[in-house]
Amino acid sequence: MMTARRSGRRLKSKTLSINNSRSSTKSMPELPKDLVEEILCRVPATSLNRLRTTCKAWNRLLEDDRRFARKHLDEAAKEFLPLMLTKDYEVHSFSVNPRVRDPSIEWKGELKLLNRRSKFIDCVFHCDGLLLCTSEENESRIVVWNPFTRQTRLIDVGLKMRGFIFNLGYSQDNEASSAPAPGWDLEILSPSVSLKGNIYRFATDEKGIKSLLKFDFSTEKSEPVPLPYQCDRYGATILSAVRDEKLSVLLQKQGKGSKTEIWVTNEIHDTKAVFWTKVLALDLESNLQINDLGSFLLDEDTKVVQICQRWFDEDEDDDPYNIDMLYVFGEDTEAILTVDEVPDITECWPAVTHYVPSFVHIKRLGGKRKRGG
Repeated sequence: MMTARRSGRRLKSKTLSINNSRSSTKSMPELPKDLVEEILCRVPATSLNRLRTTCKAWNRLLEDDRRFARKHLDEAAKEFLPLMLTKDYEVHSFSVNPRVRDPSIEWKGELKLLNRRSKFIDCVFHCDGLLLCTSEENESRIVVWNPFTRQTRLIDVGLKMRGFIFNLGYSQDNEASSAPAPGWDLEILSPSVSLKGNIYRFATDEKGIKSLLKFDFSTEKSEPVPLPYQCDRYGATILSAVRDEKLSVLLQKQGKGSKTEIWVTNEIHDTKAVFWTKVLALDLESNLQINDLGSFLLDEDTKVVQICQRWFDEDEDDDPYNIDMLYVFGEDTEAILTVDEVPDITECWPAVTHYVPSFVHIKRLGGKRKRGG
């Protein structure tokens, strides 16, 4: 009898504990909106995108709030997706594992530009999650595109684009447009880079000294950024960005036996001080045809560089034959991969770039103002 009573008391006590737990769950207050935003803005873009269906408020935050989109780009862990522009005027994501004996390119898929008037892309320029695309199909229009949100904006420039340079940058304070740089000759064919809203490209001064020229959209002024070293003539100079934090250059002196060097800056913030560090020195054969029209991606952690170039077969008797190539080099790696064989010279030059998935909105002229914009 005594045992039964004790058992009954325990059962009653457990039931009371469960009821109290349910009661506290129902009365739990919601997190403040500001705290929710602080948490969400630190979640990587691809993971956060899957949370759209969690509630309508979160979906509206990702869909309509320009302020949150900008904050998320600044504070969330960035994901870097390698892209390649191929001879078919298409943009593909890809990957290469340089640590295997015979590396090969794994194509992840094509990024579809959902704009019927600009199907073929012959040039891409990346800036903070947005791609600026030009098309040989329509030489009077350019397209600003966010592949992640699938937003596009078609811009009619009102002129034929051949011979013009189009870059994408921004100012945090006010809108600005590009201006000429007095006393500098811009290298039009050499690809430029956007870093923290500013544009960097190669240029030479009146004395013929090559440098990087930085255009600051907030001041609408240009200023030179010295290269790691100067020489009379370069065999190749190519510019790239490293994880949206640093600049990197590929430099090759002209002449037989010259090494190809990869240099990286310190993290570039508001400081004007730029320091260079050499991370790779490669003994490349002269027949690899590295030139200023190429592009490259550097993984600073593994010290592996991927150089995209077009290789010309000068031994062909008939029409010139060229092959789009991807050279993969590192401290313990050396591979040459065929991207695509091209039977004739096309206007679409192969290029690689990093793309950062983001919720950055594309502002539309005359459109409805987005919340937080």
